[in-house]
Amino acid sequence: MKPESALGRYDPAYLQGVIRILETVRSRLAVAAAADNKITPPGQRKIYLETDQRLRCCLRSLRSMHRLQPSGSLRWSESVAALQHLLASSDQGKGRCREMCVRLQEVLCGIEAQEGTGASGMRPGRE
Repeated sequence: MKPESALGRYDPAYLQGVIRILETVRSRLAVAAAADNKITPPGQRKIYLETDQRLRCCLRSLRSMHRLQPSGSLRWSESVAALQHLLASSDQGKGRCREMCVRLQEVLCGIEAQEGTGASGMRPGRE
């Protein structure tokens, strides 16, 4: 069996892991936004709201997917590693929300580009 064929097999545990880490990141972002609420200017609050919207859209689409395409497996691994790094480096200090939003937007761009997912045109259930 070719390695690509093995990567193409449906792995619900991996997909659920991606969903779980995105949910955790979204929760941590909400905590950071709440902690920064009084010191956040309205323009930066908008960045948080947009990032949260993209996260929700991404999660909704991933939950409806049947599998992750094998062509994106390396990119998925890179995205998951970036999210894990974000969680590992997250402290609960003030001013954390903006930093998380910036880093998350970079990761979300990569996730949205994979499998046609994201706020810019997710295609759930593609095979």
